[in-house]
Amino acid sequence: MAIPERAISAITKILWKEKPPQHVITIDNRDAFVSMALPADTLLLHAPLHNTTMAEQLLRSLTDSIHWCHFGDLSPESLHLAAAFAERLQRPLVLFLPDNWPDYLRLLGEPLAANEKWSFAGLTRQQQISLQFLFENQQKLPQQVMVYAKNWIHLT
Repeated sequence: MAIPERAISAITKILWKEKPPQHVITIDNRDAFVSMALPADTLLLHAPLHNTTMAEQLLRSLTDSIHWCHFGDLSPESLHLAAAFAERLQRPLVLFLPDNWPDYLRLLGEPLAANEKWSFAGLTRQQQISLQFLFENQQKLPQQVMVYAKNWIHLT
């Protein structure tokens, strides 16, 4: 199931056809949202990180047994906003990434702008270690280039 954020305020009840999803993936970018292949047992939610009010409403209404993760740009601003989103939800930030994201970075990574700087705030130690290649190379990676990946991980 895929729900655009603008439709959330009208939802009063969700009836699952068989069983509820195991995961909810929020996606910041609309192009990535419409291009993303929906993994099994997953609810895909378009949630622009600059305005997550509706997404927060929906995510708070779901049980904690439905795990949340976020697929967004690997950039200082995006990770900062995703960490703040997780904090408001009172859930840990879990990143949804292709298992071979460093390959995408080598081929399609972009240098950070002069005013951009990596910060580890809001990231777990495991996330900091896993994303070290990104930080060391002072690069960023837009989510759109990763959207067609075949194998995905949940980076906690």
